[in-house]
Amino acid sequence: MVPGPPKGPPRGPPTSKPPTGPKEEEDDIIENVDNKASSGPPRGPPGRGPPSTGPPSSGPPSSGPPSGPPSSGPPSGPPSSGPPSGPPSSRPPMKGPPIATIEDDEEEDMEEEDVEEDDFEEEDMEEDVEEDDEHQDADNEGPIIVDKFGTDDRKPMEIQVESLDALPNRIPLSESDPDDAPPPVSIAPREVNAPAGSVYDDLPDTERSGHIVPFALWPRTAVRSVASNRHLLLDMMDDLLTLLESNQETFPSFDLDGQTLMLEEYLSCRPENRERVGSLISEGRLNIGPWYNPPAQFLVGGEALIRNLQKGVSTIKSFGGTIGSTVMPRSTSHVSQLPALLTGIGSDELIFNGGAGPWIQDARGVFKWSSTDGNSSVLAIKQVPSGNSLGGWGFEKRETDSKDKMDIDSETACARIENLSNMHLERYGWLPPMMVFGNGTRHGMAQPSLPSLISDANKAMQGEVSFKHSSFTEFAKDVRSWVGRKKLYSFDGEMRHGWDRMLHSGALSSRIYLKRMNDHTIRTITQSTEPLAALSWFHDGRKRWGRIQDAWDLVMQNHGFHEIGGVSPDAVHMDMEDSFRHAQETAAMVTEDVRIELADSMNLHHIDRDAVPLLLHNPLGTEWSGMLPLDIVAPAYRCWLDAGNPVHLEFSKAPKNSVIISDLIQVAPEIDTHLHRDTHVQLELPRIRGRVQIHRLPPGIHVLHAVPGHAAPSTLPGKPVEVEQEGGRVSSLDNGEVRIEFLADGRFDLIDRSTGRRFPGIGRLEDVEDAGDSHDHSPAGHPGQRDGPMDLRAQPLDRRLHDADITRIQTTSSLQHSDEWSATVHLRIIWNLPAYLDITNQTRSVELAPVIIDHFVTLRLGERNVEVETWVDNKAEDHRLRLIVPTGMHLTESHAGSPFDVVRRPVLHPHDPSWTQPLVPTQPMERFLAVMGTDDGLNDGGLALLSPGVNEYEVILADDADPGGHDIALTLVRSVGWTSQNGFAHRHEAADAVLPAPGSQCIGSSITRWSILPFDEDWQSESVHHAAECFAASANLLVATRKPLANGFFEESLTPGTLGRSLQHIRFEGEGPEPILSAFKPSEDQGAIILRVYNPTDTDWNGRISSELDLSRVHECSMLENAKKKKVELNNGGWDAEVPSGSIVQWRLS
Repeated sequence: MVPGPPKGPPRGPPTSKPPTGPKEEEDDIIENVDNKASSGPPRGPPGRGPPSTGPPSSGPPSSGPPSGPPSSGPPSGPPSSGPPSGPPSSRPPMKGPPIATIEDDEEEDMEEEDVEEDDFEEEDMEEDVEEDDEHQDADNEGPIIVDKFGTDDRKPMEIQVESLDALPNRIPLSESDPDDAPPPVSIAPREVNAPAGSVYDDLPDTERSGHIVPFALWPRTAVRSVASNRHLLLDMMDDLLTLLESNQETFPSFDLDGQTLMLEEYLSCRPENRERVGSLISEGRLNIGPWYNPPAQFLVGGEALIRNLQKGVSTIKSFGGTIGSTVMPRSTSHVSQLPALLTGIGSDELIFNGGAGPWIQDARGVFKWSSTDGNSSVLAIKQVPSGNSLGGWGFEKRETDSKDKMDIDSETACARIENLSNMHLERYGWLPPMMVFGNGTRHGMAQPSLPSLISDANKAMQGEVSFKHSSFTEFAKDVRSWVGRKKLYSFDGEMRHGWDRMLHSGALSSRIYLKRMNDHTIRTITQSTEPLAALSWFHDGRKRWGRIQDAWDLVMQNHGFHEIGGVSPDAVHMDMEDSFRHAQETAAMVTEDVRIELADSMNLHHIDRDAVPLLLHNPLGTEWSGMLPLDIVAPAYRCWLDAGNPVHLEFSKAPKNSVIISDLIQVAPEIDTHLHRDTHVQLELPRIRGRVQIHRLPPGIHVLHAVPGHAAPSTLPGKPVEVEQEGGRVSSLDNGEVRIEFLADGRFDLIDRSTGRRFPGIGRLEDVEDAGDSHDHSPAGHPGQRDGPMDLRAQPLDRRLHDADITRIQTTSSLQHSDEWSATVHLRIIWNLPAYLDITNQTRSVELAPVIIDHFVTLRLGERNVEVETWVDNKAEDHRLRLIVPTGMHLTESHAGSPFDVVRRPVLHPHDPSWTQPLVPTQPMERFLAVMGTDDGLNDGGLALLSPGVNEYEVILADDADPGGHDIALTLVRSVGWTSQNGFAHRHEAADAVLPAPGSQCIGSSITRWSILPFDEDWQSESVHHAAECFAASANLLVATRKPLANGFFEESLTPGTLGRSLQHIRFEGEGPEPILSAFKPSEDQGAIILRVYNPTDTDWNGRISSELDLSRVHECSMLENAKKKKVELNNGGWDAEVPSGSIVQWRLS
């Protein structure tokens, strides 16, 4: 075996036979990529700092503790020092390139991928049949039960058999007044085309139909940058338009792969073709959407999924098209609330590829998939065997030829389609009356030879299958018509299994800094820019939705699997960083405009003419507590010219029970440049700098003033935070709710005062080698491609725990900040870890590299949770660093936050070697993870791990002496050097093109915010989901003065205004767990404000939504913001509302 480039996998000659399992959907053709040339891997992207609008992400310095307190917001930048430019000079000499040429690799991958190989490999066919027999035997063993990983905890873990409901009435988007909404659209009765009973009844031996759908398989950044990919897009679309216009009868339609983004990019370069494109779309010949950019559903957040669909639908409507079935040929997994999202935009069928478990065999690939609340459902259809099963049809022996050639091999093409037509029987034990075959290759040309191939296939299978040129929507409607009102399986919950498709779960932790930037950017837009712009517009401000949509577009262009998954070449992710920054800058400019408009409207008057006004904004629908940094300029006159004096903030109209604690100081004048719209001034102005702590801030905007001097003493609402020190180090923090005891090795124990429970050793660090790639993590010792099942789940060869590695760690602790309201302790751990993985012998290097971990542990007055901000300065390669949180409990399941939902998952993930990718124990969580002990009398209560954004976690067996106990592992850094490799312990073969990606080593600094919250009952009654949202969110502190004039003075700012000293936008009032506010934004038609909330619990919320806005009308509305006919009754500045369990609800406020 010949080793590859440094850190790469050994790449031997192609194997003699392909593996039996299907590959991931985007591995269609591994193409020749220019940057795979023998000149060596490209240099990593340059070091990039954080955006100016975000919190610091530069990480801790290499020596000495960080000088400032931890930031209050999420990190927003990539590793500050940039990815490595190459391997360390001290590692073993670089080996020569692999013997196998790139063309050979491509041919090998194509052979492994394409289904037609089954025609020519009889041995593989026998293996497939054996596997199918095993599945069929399992079918006969008992009742139809779905494995518990795929169902929601609110429903029985059993596949129901029920009838498919009639389609709901659709209310089209109307420009008319909401009170004059159009009448319901009448629905014609559906004809039942088969006898009553189940769709799984034996079918008569009649001719089946085969829908052959030409489509564009277009993952825009899989192996190339956006700029490079656009070059291919222009050629493909130019020729496609000509092909469709010239062959209306023989080539009637073409589908994009569920998106509109590629069309937007094409027309940005070819605007003269807009009318041609629109004509084809309106005629139903070019089918687009409903997604703008098909997203990695578990990585982008719930609100982003809705905006993605809204953008796609808006594009469809702008071209006069209709919303059809949703096709996701590149999908690997799906969130539980996808049925609610799709029905919310009017798409009633889903054609998907991966994610279903073995129960899909019992369902025969067709089932009713319901949303969490049970009120929405789609007809879900599994593509068999894959999304592009007929990619390169007729080119089975010439895979590298361009598919727009007319020279095809009819014999191999017919053999291939015959094999595919029997695939259902082999895998599911039945033959459906209709089938779909996708004809498209990744970034390939449309295939003009398709009519001829269809004709040849019909001759070859005459009397068995009738093939026709079709579309995905036509196929889905054909299936729905056949199903009619007969019985079929129903399912609810997420689909995230690797039974027949690779999950590529390593994308959860690849380039974590991108996930941090995404979360920070979206929260900036949704919790600052949008609500402030909505309030400004409501009070006669300028309409700015178009600019906010521009920011969203930049964000959503990063939401494809390859982009946000961090599995593309370095150039792609460098472009992503720019897009995130541009979105942040766009949002910041809009916020700056509305800041001035709102400041002009609020009552800023103060008796002290030297007071500097500010606006404090809580974007939630409930109270918020936390800390905010402050650094603003003050006027260059009177009291502000004296440096070193204390400054405090005070409410202009103090809210009930709310307290603000200032830790501010006047700073001597500093020279700075202030940008006005058409000029700039350079001034030396004094500054006010420090931080403020806020306790129980009500929703809305509140006027504050910065005033010289100390604030009046505040009455403490609880026991003050106490700090104990011993021997020059901090030993404990205590606020009466919880107690933190610090250990000498950098860990700490958490004691819950109310129950006496102790959670020992929080903050343990685990480090293992990572011999995988961007798509998947893997232990070392199993390089290269191989056949056969993965009999055992491989374990790491070198697993290290920092508290046991005492000869390679240094620890220090110091008190960062302390007062009665809060205290912060800084823990530093310097851990010398292996610098890289030696790929030749699959062992970690003897050479060490320092990895610096800084924890800032904060305890606040009256809070039961402890907040931590962890900065990692990573200098090692090829490893995975995780944070360990011991629970002290025996666990069987966990509850993880997910888009608009909380899903139950098991702790035990059985390893089934018959799966294409056996269950991977690392899982995604959004905002929080909650666990409860088993009912054995040893584990009262539960524990929640809160962390903003999307994170990768695993529940593992405890290392300490507690048989059966479990810990939570949270990934901090995962370092790899390749987009894909040719196989390893957790994957048999390459996931995609094998390309170097030194940026994936994530050398530099990253930040993870996390919090530990013990609770007594269960996560719902304790509102853990609400605590997680409050921890992830941040209030906005905005200066209310205009920019300084050339003389250093400011325009008069203490104006009376018209809106008063506070303005509450929305507040939830009611019993039980409160819903989560997802959006408060201007409507897309810029005629109303949209309020969106959701309830992830299993209890309906009935309460009141109050507002101080002068509302005249409120309507419940659809996800597309269409008002429903019936108005909501307003009384006393609010309305009574119900948010059912598991539902997403929207209102339109006018």
